[in-house]
Amino acid sequence: MAMSAGNVLAQSSPPYVPAQSIACQYGLPSDALQKLPTQHLTAAVRVSLDARGKVKDAVLAQSSGDAAFDALTVRQSRKAVCKPFSDVDGTSIPVVTIFIFPVTSAEFPPSAASESFAAKVARRIRPNIVWYGRISDLETTISVRCSQDGKLLSATIVQSSGNPEWDAVALSAVQRADPMPSGTDGTTPTNFNVTLRSGRG
Repeated sequence: MAMSAGNVLAQSSPPYVPAQSIACQYGLPSDALQKLPTQHLTAAVRVSLDARGKVKDAVLAQSSGDAAFDALTVRQSRKAVCKPFSDVDGTSIPVVTIFIFPVTSAEFPPSAASESFAAKVARRIRPNIVWYGRISDLETTISVRCSQDGKLLSATIVQSSGNPEWDAVALSAVQRADPMPSGTDGTTPTNFNVTLRSGRG
């Protein structure tokens, strides 16, 4: 009897899997940044996913120091859309992961009436980046092609960082920024490059 109970307990904890290894869509809504204080904020949320990829629970693992931002990251984590994670034998299994939400002061809307196109693009893309890798200072350049109304037509990596996981995170962040913002003339440039760096700064 004791051995049977021990086996049940041993199987009760889902394994931890890094967020970049799970196909999940989540991030911060762009309008939320306008309501937050202008400072560096980073929160970590522990997320439990069932075998179907559905979020079963999301709890704050590391506070940013701002209660409103912490609450927002937990709410957004609960809304994440994830694909089932497959074990080595191809079976979908429940897992636990950590979502990181980093925001810097440069991502907040400027007080000036006008804003450069590059700044608008950076502000649109940055909330979509979630990188929990140990390597920082990676740099990936992506070629973007849009219609004049901002609809994303293609996004292609033209200069890899050398790290496939970061490249995938960067490319996904650009794709999720569709539609792109307009320039000063009210239209979106049809071709431009975006360079994304991991880590702060």
